[in-house]
Amino acid sequence: MSKVQEQKLMEKNLPEAGDAAKIVNLVNEAIHKTRELARGLLPVVSDSHGLMSALQQLAGEVEDLFAISCRFQCFTPVLIHDDTVATHLYYIAREAVNNAIKHGHARQIVIRLVALQRQGALTIQDDGYGIGSIAPGNKGMGLHLMNYRARMVGGSLEAERITTGGTMVTCLFPVLPPVGDEGVSEP
Repeated sequence: MSKVQEQKLMEKNLPEAGDAAKIVNLVNEAIHKTRELARGLLPVVSDSHGLMSALQQLAGEVEDLFAISCRFQCFTPVLIHDDTVATHLYYIAREAVNNAIKHGHARQIVIRLVALQRQGALTIQDDGYGIGSIAPGNKGMGLHLMNYRARMVGGSLEAERITTGGTMVTCLFPVLPPVGDEGVSEP
């Protein structure tokens, strides 16, 4: 409606047309910012492909924002039918990526998602400095939260230094069929 009003004012050569154009731009910016905020609050779209889409988007955003190589690899679809599980896995990946950039000064990051039968694995591997030795009970908050999220989905988390350099974070988790399909096996 604002755009139509702007066009009407422009047709009549009224100076208020400039104000109407500003209103249109402000409304469009507000819509854009609202979508970005909503994506941050609920980053995974509510469908079984949502996690894969969100991880692909995360990789693209990291490349754009930090000018480093960040790829998402998922050679066969991993369908997560529970939005809560998908969201926890997404935040594990995001935290591991953030740690790789902030603490490891990584230049290359690979996010992988695989599943065989009923076992899934989310790995985040980087070429940074590598995770340092962590005293038991003295985990950083990021690792603590990733472990918590892994447990929330019935999984486990491991973060280890790679001998060739960098860190690999691995979250193993159960892949459950959609509700009502317990007898159907997934590839």
